[in-house]
Amino acid sequence: MLYSVTVVVLWTVISLAVVIYMAKLTNRYIAEETERKDIYSVELPKPYGKSVKSYVVLFLLSVISALCAFFVAKSVISVFFCIEMGFCYIAVLGSAVADIKLNKIPNILPIGLFVSGIIMITLQSFFIDESVLYFISSFIGCLLSFCILTVSGKIAKNGIGKGDVKLVSAIGLTVGVQAVFVLMTTSLLICLAVMIGLRVKEKYIDKNKSISDSQNKLAFAPFLYLGFVIMSIGSIY
Repeated sequence: MLYSVTVVVLWTVISLAVVIYMAKLTNRYIAEETERKDIYSVELPKPYGKSVKSYVVLFLLSVISALCAFFVAKSVISVFFCIEMGFCYIAVLGSAVADIKLNKIPNILPIGLFVSGIIMITLQSFFIDESVLYFISSFIGCLLSFCILTVSGKIAKNGIGKGDVKLVSAIGLTVGVQAVFVLMTTSLLICLAVMIGLRVKEKYIDKNKSISDSQNKLAFAPFLYLGFVIMSIGSIY
């Protein structure tokens, strides 16, 4: 019981800290671009603000983070895998916060996840007998993620950016082939459903409205986050 409570508290607190930090980092980037907006012809996004809506979103994210942490702590046997899932959740959540506004993922998140994944693989080699199997699973997970998302990005005409590819590859390295395959499948299905809904809306509801290219672009990191939440709560890894 103490173990689950500790995981829930740490996971939730760190997740909220990352959300707030990434929101500030995103706002700083938008402010810097706004000062040079005469160079650009694209419309810049609005920064994150302090409002009732923002605090409601933070509360909802804290609840979701706590639920994910609880189900992960209850369902996994290895403490290492629980920690790895926590690292991945934080990276995906932070990426979603930035990607929604900027359509890009800061390199610090996938690079940090890559480093943590390598550290965890190294630690497991000292404490777990099946460390070779974990290494193989991590290698295949990283390679499979990179190949699938790279091909998907080509098919979708750069609909999946390099930041998404790096992030999911880092997740594959950290949690292995089975978990990252479930994550990619779930996220891509959610993304496909939303894209179909938007196309139907564009064709039958917004047919008289002009829609810019920027409005047609979808950030993929939020779908990764939704997929990760479903995977965690459903314990389907």
